[in-house]
Amino acid sequence: MRGERMELFWKNKKYQINYGFNKKFYAERLVEQPFLFRHIDEPPKSVLDIGCWESIISPQLAMLGYDVIGVDIQDYGYKHRNFRFIKGDFNQIAFDKKFDVIIDISAIEHFGLPVYTNTTVDLDADKKAIAKVKELLKPRGQFIFTAPYGISGIYNNFERIYDEMDILRFFEGFKINTIKYYLITPTEIKEISKEEANIPHQKEKYAIVCI
Repeated sequence: MRGERMELFWKNKKYQINYGFNKKFYAERLVEQPFLFRHIDEPPKSVLDIGCWESIISPQLAMLGYDVIGVDIQDYGYKHRNFRFIKGDFNQIAFDKKFDVIIDISAIEHFGLPVYTNTTVDLDADKKAIAKVKELLKPRGQFIFTAPYGISGIYNNFERIYDEMDILRFFEGFKINTIKYYLITPTEIKEISKEEANIPHQKEKYAIVCI
């Protein structure tokens, strides 16, 4: 869109596409972002982006004509006329509207865990967040979700790994239109079956689910 621009006011921090702030690289973004843009309903739609800090998806959607609210416990560096940022714990924020689309790109699995939270540890924070998503989504609304997948558990006090039963509980009452599984390694990213994705989570080899 001509005339559109994003203002980055972070000092001494450079943002690169597919990187987080401080130049951290997340290979799963190479799968998650195309999945999102392939499946999101066309604008104009209202969008809630949960856990937007290490991402440029919110301003990208804003530039495409979506009305976007992004939420994170960390400060966020981009501005756009179609984008509003709210700093805080998603589970504690009172929203005054419902949304056509809610997106969670590898965020909710961190909620309430020791490495991520700046408040009290809450091992049920992800379940509470999913329940809140159901409350905030308009009838016939769209929820786009990605997360680590495999043998269920908590990895390094940093993120939860979800299995099939976790996903079934999370998405009870939803109609799942698309679900994909991917293997991520240092040299390969490929789509795999649900059975192949049922592996232990490792730093150099892990699976993700996109719904």
